[in-house]
Amino acid sequence: MNFDFLKDNQFFKQLYGFCKDAEEFVLARPELSAISQRKALECGVKYFYVSKHGGYNERASLFSLVQDEQFASYMDATILSGIHLIRQIGNNSAHDEPVSKSEALNGLEALYYFCAELLKFFGVIRSYAKFDKSVYTKKTDPITETVASIEETEVKITKEDVAELKSNKSIQPLFRSATDFTEAETRTVYIDNALGEAGWKVSKVKGAVKPNTACIEIPLEGMPNNEGVGYADYILFDTDSKPLAVIEAKRTSKDVVAGSQQAKLYADCIERKWGVRPVIYYTNGYEIM
Repeated sequence: MNFDFLKDNQFFKQLYGFCKDAEEFVLARPELSAISQRKALECGVKYFYVSKHGGYNERASLFSLVQDEQFASYMDATILSGIHLIRQIGNNSAHDEPVSKSEALNGLEALYYFCAELLKFFGVIRSYAKFDKSVYTKKTDPITETVASIEETEVKITKEDVAELKSNKSIQPLFRSATDFTEAETRTVYIDNALGEAGWKVSKVKGAVKPNTACIEIPLEGMPNNEGVGYADYILFDTDSKPLAVIEAKRTSKDVVAGSQQAKLYADCIERKWGVRPVIYYTNGYEIM
C-alpha cells in the first residue's frame, strides 16, 4: 500500500496507524477515512512543530496550527492546500456531512505527499514514488469503527518522540507535492470544499442560477471569442439572485494570475447583464486572489 514506508519505523507508529486506517476505509467507509486522515495530519503537523520549534500550543486547533507561519511558511502552496482539503473533509465527517469516495481518495493522496515530505525532512527517506490510486479496491469486510471512536483518539507528540529523529534545523525545508489536477478537478477537489467551508452551497447543475448559491458554468454573452459566449466557473448569487462574486479556476500547475484577465472579462459581462459589478476572484486551487 502507499503508506508502507511508515510501517516499520517505530517513531511513526501512531502516524502509520491513522494512515493505515485511512487507506483501509477509503472506499468502504469514506467518512471514516476522512476522520483518520485528519488525525494523521494532526499527528504529522505536531511532529513537525516539536522537531522544528520545540513544541506547539496544545490548546490550538488544527486550523490554527497549519495557518501559523511557523508551519505554513515551510509548505509550498500545493501541500498547504492539500492539508486544508484533509482538514475540511475531516470536519465534514465529524459533523455528519457526507464524504464521497472521490473526496476521500483525493484527501488520501494529499496526506501521502505530506507524510512523504515529512519523512524526507527527518532524513528517513530520500525519495518516494508517486501516489498510486490503483491499489485500492472496495473492501467487503465488516467495519466496527465509528467516527466518534476515531475522533476521540488523542494525538499528542512530545520531545521524546522526536529526540532520535535527525532533522536539519539549519535550513528551511520546503514541503512539495507532485500532485497536479486538471481545471475541472481543481474545481471539484479544492474549490467546492473551500466554498462549502465558507458556508456556500455549491450547485451541481451547470448553467443554473439559484439564489444564495455558488452556481457553476454560468453562460455569459459578450465574451471576445468566436462564439461570443463564455462560461464562468463559479458565480456566487445572493438571496435575490444578484451576482456577488465571480471565480475563475485554472489547473493547479498554473500560476494563479493566469485566470485574472478572463475573470475580469466575465465581470464585465456580468455587470452588463445584471447591472452590478461582482467581486473578482481567481485561483488555481492553492492560491486565491
